[in-house]
Amino acid sequence: MIKITAPILIKNIAEDVKLPLTFFSNSKLTIILDTFTISERKKFFGLAELIINDGAINYKNNSYSFIDINQQHYLGAGYKIVIQSNYIKSPHELRDLQENLDFVFKLVLGCAVEISFLEGFFNKGKGIAKTYPNVLFRTRRKLSDLKNGDINKAKKIFDKTINSTDKKIDLIAVLLNSATSSDKLDITGALFVAILESIIVPEGGSEISYKFRMRMTKFLGKDTSFVNIFKGYYQKRSKVVHGSGVDQFTEEDIKELENYACILSEKYILKKFSEKFLDRLLIECK
Repeated sequence: MIKITAPILIKNIAEDVKLPLTFFSNSKLTIILDTFTISERKKFFGLAELIINDGAINYKNNSYSFIDINQQHYLGAGYKIVIQSNYIKSPHELRDLQENLDFVFKLVLGCAVEISFLEGFFNKGKGIAKTYPNVLFRTRRKLSDLKNGDINKAKKIFDKTINSTDKKIDLIAVLLNSATSSDKLDITGALFVAILESIIVPEGGSEISYKFRMRMTKFLGKDTSFVNIFKGYYQKRSKVVHGSGVDQFTEEDIKELENYACILSEKYILKKFSEKFLDRLLIECK
């Protein structure tokens, strides 16, 4: 049995969520969401000799340097996940679990988790992750409290994806991780459009741009003015991919595209779209 504690980037949890909360549990794996205590945070950051006073962090011993420590990370690490498993036997299996969890948390909750391990971790069987998650666009924007409905949706998606053999879900996860990890707007925007395209125009072929903008408009219940908006997104994506344009996507584009990518990804995972359904979207939008 191994046990891992890792911080998770959640701004706040609503009062209707009672902690500790079991996020997932079966005979092989248990994942619990809980508060990340001061002592655990000190251990995580390697800062056992700290004094916290009115939001400021000071060392008891002035010989220490604070230059490499992000104070916002330390003070903001209020929540954690605890993973207990009797089937994970290697770093590769742990990384697979990390990627699956990170995908679900980014997709539904707008936050991130990073699991890493020290040398000899699998001999000791327990530990605290030593890598802090990247701050995402969506994490910075998400102002509302994390509610039970969010967690329940995340549970359903995690359950659907943990043993999935659907290659489309693997593709969406890779694209989402790459998009949210990049600090370049054009790359991020092109990857979000790629997620949307893989879901809404899976057949490829001709008239992809046309199918993309018409299906997106109909699926999201937008008025016809959005046809040109989605056409513009696809044109920007093409310019980035083919190297014919720079500074195509704006911060506002990224905000909207990330939201659309997460909505469609959730819908696809929970209820895959049939070819007939996608064709009907195209017909009804004409």
